[in-house]
Amino acid sequence: PIETTRPPAVAASPTPKPSPTPMLEADQCPLTGEKNAARPWANRRPLSVKLDNNPQARPQSGTTSADIVFEHEVEGGITRFVAVFYCHETDPIGPVRSARLLDFELVPMLQAILVHVGASSPIIELVRASSFGERRIDQTIHKAPFARITERELPFNVYTSTDNLWLEAQRRGNQQAVKLEGWLFRA
Repeated sequence: PIETTRPPAVAASPTPKPSPTPMLEADQCPLTGEKNAARPWANRRPLSVKLDNNPQARPQSGTTSADIVFEHEVEGGITRFVAVFYCHETDPIGPVRSARLLDFELVPMLQAILVHVGASSPIIELVRASSFGERRIDQTIHKAPFARITERELPFNVYTSTDNLWLEAQRRGNQQAVKLEGWLFRA
């Protein structure tokens, strides 16, 4: 008969228990972890503002005050920024540009208001049909919070501010508070 050997039995080690998820303190910004006793974010939605990163659009305004800045490729090696404002305010912000497919991921994730200047027809149709379609401020429709500056040429001349945008959101009934689950930060 052929003898076979079995590998030695390995004792199962217990599965480690995950540590409890640390909670943010009430005065910590959910997007940055920064503390602010005034909690300005408590009664507003984040703003997801589309900014151009074409060399002709530089320098941009407002990015250093954003809570988060995402960069994504649009076409021909050109990128755009999505500047998210929730815990900080700034003036000016720009140049503001068009909505893109990435917004269908970021805006719902952040429960944000999409701020943009138009978009291609297919993207506009998708935005209108989306769950956040009414939660957008598009310069082609909502002129009040935007201004065109004379120092830059089209299409790099549309600017706004967080104060103007949150005021427009309030006027349109989109300024209610949201509960964002904070990202985790170490002290």
